[in-house]
Amino acid sequence: MKGAMIRKFGDLPIRSKLTVIVSIASTFTVLAMAVFFVTNKVLAFRRNMTVNLSTLAEVVGINSTASLTFDVPETAREILAALHAEPEISFAAILKPDGGLFATYRNPDLPAGAPLDKDAFKRLLHRFQTPDAGQRGRTRGHLFST
Repeated sequence: MKGAMIRKFGDLPIRSKLTVIVSIASTFTVLAMAVFFVTNKVLAFRRNMTVNLSTLAEVVGINSTASLTFDVPETAREILAALHAEPEISFAAILKPDGGLFATYRNPDLPAGAPLDKDAFKRLLHRFQTPDAGQRGRTRGHLFST
């Protein structure tokens, strides 16, 4: 069978051989470019999502510094409630510097028994610093989001 195909290809005029070769080369080039573009889009999406989550975490962290400093978890819960504007965030928590739970947010659109990905906390940990001049560089708390 393979030999018959090679013989058939060998019997074709040069113009037809060139057409087949160019068609095969073009097909592989288009496939390679499609794979490249899809891969590039997926990586860009992930990169943008990471930047967006980091920015949100920093904003929430900066706004929550006073709540942590003065131990007012109600204010921190109000700040976290603003995350409802981002429907892809299902859960967020602010932890005290010692690791204790300070305030949480759970997307109200989630079903009541929906499980939360606890391992995502470790991957999406963001530390925020106090803007206080006297305590510059000191970690005030941790913000988790999934």
